[in-house]
Amino acid sequence: MVDILIIRKILNLIFLFSTVLVFSQEFSKSDFVKTDWFVDNENGAFMKSDTLKFIKYSNKALDEEYIKYKEYELKYFGHGYFVELDFKRGRKMNYRFRVDNSATGFDFKKYRWRYDKKTSIISVYQDGKLMMKIKPIERKKIKIESRLAKDNGLLETTEITFVRIK
Repeated sequence: MVDILIIRKILNLIFLFSTVLVFSQEFSKSDFVKTDWFVDNENGAFMKSDTLKFIKYSNKALDEEYIKYKEYELKYFGHGYFVELDFKRGRKMNYRFRVDNSATGFDFKKYRWRYDKKTSIISVYQDGKLMMKIKPIERKKIKIESRLAKDNGLLETTEITFVRIK
């Protein structure tokens, strides 16, 4: 009986590790290039937290035109402190701190990003120096309030959970 329990635990661990590997393999550079995200920054969480949840800005409107807008980050987080990351082509990145949906602290230093397709790790550089390394581990669809959702409803968007590597 004890042997069966040990075998079950080993199989559960194998399953858990294979699940983590599958999550990391399902991401590609195209998941990020030309996308904009917002991330919780209450109490400096963006720089301190081991786990980060990126929420994608979506580009849908009532009349199906593709126009840019902001979801209600304040309602989603329950506070107004967040970071915006725009992954541009050519590994360029816009990196902004926001407070209560106002751009109170733009940082005009040069930011770059690099995606390692073998490890799925994203490296973020500030003025050529490594600022952080993060790895996507889970993607899920979420619903968020948006002023452009149909009938004042909820808009479906993407949330990706990252683990900080450095």
